[in-house]
Amino acid sequence: MNTNETTLRNGIKVITINVPSEKIFLTANFHVGHLDETNENLGTCAVLENYLIRNQNTPNLIQAVYGGTITSYSCEVPKTEWNKALASIADLVQTGHFSPDLVELEKEDLIKHTRDRACLLDRQAKLMFKFTACHNNRISWDPENYVKCVSKITPQQLADFKTKYYTSRNLVIVASGNINHEELVEKVEQFFDMMDFGETRQPEKASLYTGGYGILPHFGKKDIMLFGFDISGIMHRPELHVLIQILNGRLERSFNDGEICFDVDSHVGIVGYYGYRMLQIAISSHEPDNAAVIEVVTRNIARLKNELASPRRLETSKNLVMANKIVLLTGDNLCIETAWQTFRSGHMYDTSAKISEIPLVTARDVQDMAREIFSTPLTFVASTELPCPGYEEIVSQY
Repeated sequence: MNTNETTLRNGIKVITINVPSEKIFLTANFHVGHLDETNENLGTCAVLENYLIRNQNTPNLIQAVYGGTITSYSCEVPKTEWNKALASIADLVQTGHFSPDLVELEKEDLIKHTRDRACLLDRQAKLMFKFTACHNNRISWDPENYVKCVSKITPQQLADFKTKYYTSRNLVIVASGNINHEELVEKVEQFFDMMDFGETRQPEKASLYTGGYGILPHFGKKDIMLFGFDISGIMHRPELHVLIQILNGRLERSFNDGEICFDVDSHVGIVGYYGYRMLQIAISSHEPDNAAVIEVVTRNIARLKNELASPRRLETSKNLVMANKIVLLTGDNLCIETAWQTFRSGHMYDTSAKISEIPLVTARDVQDMAREIFSTPLTFVASTELPCPGYEEIVSQY
């Protein structure tokens, strides 16, 4: 995998990642997300992104995704069509006019979507998790306040927000596939010539991670429990991903193959909020004894801290990690991750080098990683039919 990067005179960064492919993945990534909203303009990112996608001149070609710190517009095309696709992306993100009638339609859709999802337990748990983990008191999110803000958004607000953040110095264009870097640079200079320079934004600094304990009212037929730990400073160490694979396997076996079989689904992965990355253990349970379910989780955390993984388990986990990395870090996933790393730290790590480091991970590396991760403050959020153990009691178990 060969990566090239050029910064144009207007500040746009152009990155190509050469990988064998008959397709080209293109992304235009802006360093802006809902963290740039305030209590007065919540929903602006979503309305703007939806408006641009709905009114693109090549229907269904370009897809969008936005989060706390990044908004990406991407597409996948045959390698002979990438310059036309790039021109379409340029037209989309340089849109200058916002039709009042179409803005109202986007607002109505977002309001309906918000109200439809606000009552979902998974949605409420996700929101409580990120606010509990980072104690973001700057924004107080609740469905009705969000709907109220969205209903007040005007075409001029969208234009002002776009003018402020959709700028050349705030843009990273990434392409992966069999593409010539110099040719892409030339086309970016040609197609993105109407964009304001804007201000140079600094690499993303994470908000304050605090951890904490949050309980949601219980409704529905299942319990939800989320455990989180800050991994922002160790995100790209290979032993982290081996640890996640080992813990995923151990939890699955503990719940399904132990002396007591639990009606529980578990997943260990990485989530990102407010510029932070966290290891999250997500539990969906139909078991009435939530204390027993929590004990299974904490027992496996303690085992990672106190015992070395067996050679067989370690080797199996490393092989699975490498296979997953190769699959995930391709196409638009790779492009967006490249842009996110560029915004966050000012540069992109070498993906192929990171994959090559995985076979070198030892059992001691995984144990040291577990001790480092699980010494950070716990974030615990739950919605359970019966009362949960308290925060200190859960922490004391591992």
